Amino acid sequence: MILKKAHTIDIAFLLKHYYDDSKGSCSPKERVSLSDLKLTDLISDKGFPVFLASTRSFDKFYAAKMISDHNSYSQKFFEQKEKILYMQHPNLIRVFDINTKKATLDSGEQIDVSSIIMELALQGDLMSLIVEKAVPAEEKFARTYFLQLLDAIEYCHNNGLALLNLNLENLLIGRGYNLKLINYGFDYDKEKNLNYSAPEVDSKEKFNKRSADIYSAGIVLFLLCFHIFPYIRDIPVQA
Repeated sequence: MILKKAHTIDIAFLLKHYYDDSKGSCSPKERVSLSDLKLTDLISDKGFPVFLASTRSFDKFYAAKMISDHNSYSQKFFEQKEKILYMQHPNLIRVFDINTKKATLDSGEQIDVSSIIMELALQGDLMSLIVEKAVPAEEKFARTYFLQLLDAIEYCHNNGLALLNLNLENLLIGRGYNLKLINYGFDYDKEKNLNYSAPEVDSKEKFNKRSADIYSAGIVLFLLCFHIFPYIRDIPVQA
């Protein structure tokens, strides 16, 4: 399967090393902290900023997500820190370290600043790739990534983790053009997931979170096949 040229960081040295499987690989028990790394380029400013991070010798590369606003959306993630660090699956972005430290602002106020060191996925998220027309609206393509997504969902559910934030922005393409789910463990974000979430998610009644994830996966499948949403929430469907 071949993807058209996607948006990537324009650093030839990084690309050369990242796609060389003899370098930059991650061992099963690898742990790395922010103090071991050097931050360079801004990779993404969607939500929390994510920076390119490298070892001092530039032989391994990571993504570093920085969080200073500890709201309910991010707090759930930190409460599940040990579980997140334990989880390893080919279709989950690997999290190597989660750390929180105090930082002092110019005003003298102290705030908690957290860093999440993750596996790097340079090909971008599926929503951006669809908008850029870098991926085909074909059944073979959709089937490949949908099956990988189901594997990731099943693994999360078997480890006691419901997602509730399945959307194309949280599905990246990584090494070997494999699907990589990110932001697992974060709380439900209504604004980002409005057109992906099952109707019962926004109700005040109890609901089955795992069933809600399957509903969202169905929306993702429709988007992969047709590059449009099956419906837009709060807009009536025309017969």
